[in-house]
Amino acid sequence: MSAEAPKLRDALCEDCRLHFADVLGGLDRLAIAYEQDDHLVRGLDYYTRTTFEYGSDILEGVGGGGRYDGLVAALGGPELSGVGFGAGIERILLACDADGVLSARDLRLSGSLDAFVVDSSGVGLALELAHELRGAGLAVDRAFDGRSMKAQLKAADRSGARVACILGPDDLAAGVVTIRVLRGSDAHLQEKVSRDGLAARLGQITRLP
Repeated sequence: MSAEAPKLRDALCEDCRLHFADVLGGLDRLAIAYEQDDHLVRGLDYYTRTTFEYGSDILEGVGGGGRYDGLVAALGGPELSGVGFGAGIERILLACDADGVLSARDLRLSGSLDAFVVDSSGVGLALELAHELRGAGLAVDRAFDGRSMKAQLKAADRSGARVACILGPDDLAAGVVTIRVLRGSDAHLQEKVSRDGLAARLGQITRLP
């Protein structure tokens, strides 16, 4: 019986166990519901660690993917980590239509970013902050892999975002976020805003010419 077969999660190495716990911890922090499926059927030969599928309340198997940390090198490229996924566009549209998503949201077709979160607080607040701002209707991205603040600011500028939202240790202690305008008529403007008022202030700035 498959229910009695050994589970992969019980045979993880220590690094993989910690990584898996970190992934689940991130989902918990964002209150994203998930199910640990020991019988997930995917081609696992080129995946590294995390593998996932996602769906909706009305459709299962809308898409799926995982980490491909060794794939680029295996194809002759540099040693780069990565993540990817495949999606059924028609199934996504059916799920969105059933949930009334497409008619309820302001769909952004330009691809431009309102804000880029730069986090050097040491406690990983970028995950929650980006999630909060996206929930407020803003287009937001952030850096990954524990980059330095300088590297994150360079990434923010390259992203084309209007504003960088900077979280440092001092900001964390004071309960504020530093806003730095990167482009537009008020470029280089910098101010500190309470986290509760951040989304509203960003809305004001991103509407300016």
